[in-house]
Amino acid sequence: MARGKQFPEEFKNDAVELVLSSPERPVADIARSLGVHKATLGTWVERELGRRRKAAGNDGGDAAVSREVETLKAQVRELDRLLSERNHELAHARQARQYGSPLLPVLRVDPV
Repeated sequence: MARGKQFPEEFKNDAVELVLSSPERPVADIARSLGVHKATLGTWVERELGRRRKAAGNDGGDAAVSREVETLKAQVRELDRLLSERNHELAHARQARQYGSPLLPVLRVDPV
């Protein structure tokens, strides 16, 4: 598998410091201005924050918070999946209505 661009450590460190010293600027803006993908820059920042927590004696090991974050991330993924399904069903219903299909798909409505 091909790897993306390789950036020098000094560039990474400077980019991370720019993000951490500019909390009012979105990471995506900074990444765009540096020519780096926002996820790449986010990874660098998270790695540095992890190093700093570890150096401070707090490795981010608050297990309850970590579990809660993972639970919420899983819920967001599930909601994204459900939304995608509903949008797909709605698109089919619109298409069927547009072409006058007598067999409109039945959209199921699950209780919330």
